Amino acid sequence: MLAAVDQALGESPRTDPNAITGSYGVRHVRLMTDKLTRQAEELRAANARLELHAARLEEEVVERKRAAEELSHLNRVHAMVSSINAVIVHVHERDRLFEEACRMAVEHGKFRFAWIGLTDAEARTCTPIACAGDDPHMSKRLGQPAPMIRSSAAAASCTKP
Repeated sequence: MLAAVDQALGESPRTDPNAITGSYGVRHVRLMTDKLTRQAEELRAANARLELHAARLEEEVVERKRAAEELSHLNRVHAMVSSINAVIVHVHERDRLFEEACRMAVEHGKFRFAWIGLTDAEARTCTPIACAGDDPHMSKRLGQPAPMIRSSAAAASCTKP
């Protein structure tokens, strides 16, 4: 290999080819050092590109996981709404309909707790009449009329004082 380098440069070794000293050894060390320096720079550049690509892939994976979770949530909500619609068609008793709607929200919507309350706009209260699920904090809060936070009876939220 060294002979090929010497031939390409038009020079011949003046000293022992195995010796590290002398003009041949110094030239060879410089050539190898330059070559290794270029290779190290190329590797650093390739590493930087790989790190950037890896960061982009991590961002894409996180975004895809978030999108998959959102899609799963929307599929559960769709299943819940569909099952509630089926209950509306088949059940004609108000209290049973509300109980079933709450149960569907917990079973198909995967909500921990669901409840339905009737609002009294004049008294500005909301009285829970149906619930399903297991949330000890919410089940303790339900049971008595509570003051409404917002004035809209259709979208009222109730809290206990």
